[in-house]
Amino acid sequence: MDEQQALNDTRLEWVPVQDGFYKIPKVPDQKFVLIGSRCTKCGEVYFPGTPQCLKCYTETTEDYDLQRVGKVYSSTVVHLAPSMYQGQVPYMIGHVQLDNGVLVPTRFTEVGNSPLPLGTEVELVLEKLGQDEKGRTIVVHAFRPVRK
Repeated sequence: MDEQQALNDTRLEWVPVQDGFYKIPKVPDQKFVLIGSRCTKCGEVYFPGTPQCLKCYTETTEDYDLQRVGKVYSSTVVHLAPSMYQGQVPYMIGHVQLDNGVLVPTRFTEVGNSPLPLGTEVELVLEKLGQDEKGRTIVVHAFRPVRK
């Protein structure tokens, strides 16, 4: 799904797949972001966010907006999904490395018989996952190759 189209499509009724993962803007000209955490003592950055720094072990982390573009660190094509998975098969998962070194576990929007090449530049998008019991749209992050 194109991000702009997605943002214009009932974004006021969107909920993240997990609280604290994203900032979802309420106005079309703002972009959503992944929320990580950054240690205020040593500067280490994490996704998902954590209340305690795993490097210096202090409880001095704060919310930190992560970059929207990174590079494929790992990818694989899943041909046999877990029984509870209701999406399309095959699908692609892996990790994206952001410029600050953070690895983000993700699903990729591209589906093919081969994994995405390592180092491919990718950008963050939101995709609809389903609906919650209140009828709101649940969204999840994914990455897609940057279109040049």
